[in-house]
Amino acid sequence: MRQALSYSALRDIPHRIGVHSEDIELFEHASGNVVQILPTRTILADDLDQQRQMAIVLQHRYGRTLTKWMTSTTRYGWPQWVRAMGWQMQQITKLTLVAQSQADLVVVIDSDVITTRHARAEDFITPGQALTYHHQVSAERLRGKTAKWNRTAHRLFSESGATTPCDDYFDTPFPMSPQLTRDMFAYLESRYRQPWWQVLMNQPPRRWSEFACYRAFVHHHVTATQVCWQAPQRVRYLYPKSEDHAALQAGVAGHLNDPGCAFLTVHSQSTGRRFISPTDAADLIRPLIQDHYQPTSAA
Repeated sequence: MRQALSYSALRDIPHRIGVHSEDIELFEHASGNVVQILPTRTILADDLDQQRQMAIVLQHRYGRTLTKWMTSTTRYGWPQWVRAMGWQMQQITKLTLVAQSQADLVVVIDSDVITTRHARAEDFITPGQALTYHHQVSAERLRGKTAKWNRTAHRLFSESGATTPCDDYFDTPFPMSPQLTRDMFAYLESRYRQPWWQVLMNQPPRRWSEFACYRAFVHHHVTATQVCWQAPQRVRYLYPKSEDHAALQAGVAGHLNDPGCAFLTVHSQSTGRRFISPTDAADLIRPLIQDHYQPTSAA
């Protein structure tokens, strides 16, 4: 992600990176004029980073299978520590970083996204309006986690029987307004009488999405003329489904050479069904990015 961004047309835009506190030394070398590396202990509110690190300890103690089982029991109120695991904390960290920005717009980009030479900053500029990505679908098309994310967002932000459009875009890049994100926090705290992050952590793990919540808030509580709803701009995806390294390289190269692809997400699998390790995947993709940005290829 950083390699591609550093070559791209977005390279001069300030970039803030949230990193787990215990991993900060691995990333400090990447700091620069437009890159700021921030540990989670300076991002998260109160003692949330301590809760996150304790959850990691307990996850290792109980193991993957038992932890997964306990995650499903949180709907009954136990155990609380599972709510502080990576999935929820990653989302809370993203939201906090957005809200802390003084910019008019923040574009969230996950670490599995490659920015191509076809990406343009002007695609995100909508003067006087908050750009928001969405891909509206019928409720019948949603299944599994995306259906749950939509339902939770509707429950948290809708009022007086108002409906919330269903959406199936949960990837990045995802543009967000820092001011509207702060307004969303204020709404949650006013309605539920708790810190905004506590309201979200009270939801069962993996049952809510930061992007679904943001969209639902914008839909229900922001004047329509203030928002520019757009389909994701030139976003592509790759899902490695085997241990075939050549197939991964061919897939990435094909997308990088597609003029319609500005951002490519190389989806990783969970640890239990991963075909290619993140380290191996990075080693395979890095030279492709280098070649992609060579002057001779910039047609």
